[in-house]
Amino acid sequence: MDVACNNLRTFLQTDTILRFYRYMIYRFYTWRLNKSDTTPVTTVELLMCLPHYFQILTLYAIVGRFFPGPYQHVSRLQVGLFALLFQLFYHLSVYDRKRWARWVEEFKGETNEQRAKGRDLIFAYTAGTYILFFLTLIVLYL
Repeated sequence: MDVACNNLRTFLQTDTILRFYRYMIYRFYTWRLNKSDTTPVTTVELLMCLPHYFQILTLYAIVGRFFPGPYQHVSRLQVGLFALLFQLFYHLSVYDRKRWARWVEEFKGETNEQRAKGRDLIFAYTAGTYILFFLTLIVLYL
């Protein structure tokens, strides 16, 4: 597990689409710090994991529709345990106080125009994830 966490950390350091991912963490983290949140890290991790949960559910729905099998019958307990383990893995692989502080510094000097564009991109990403999930269910199962 340590090797997987280190690989993910190295992956997050690269500068491609992951700059946007770092930017999302920066925006959520600074937003929660400005709100005097008592647990800003946990809040940000939950906000970041929710779209991932829905992306996984979307893939699960697609695979389940075209490749039926015994994996389709999972209990609520299994889903809950998966969510908890996913959250734990996310925390261990992504959160690092020093790295998050660097990310805050990386984006701190953004202009109002950059901030508005970033807000729109974050909204499009999160809303698009949820919309895609529900459209997938409608198209595949109705």
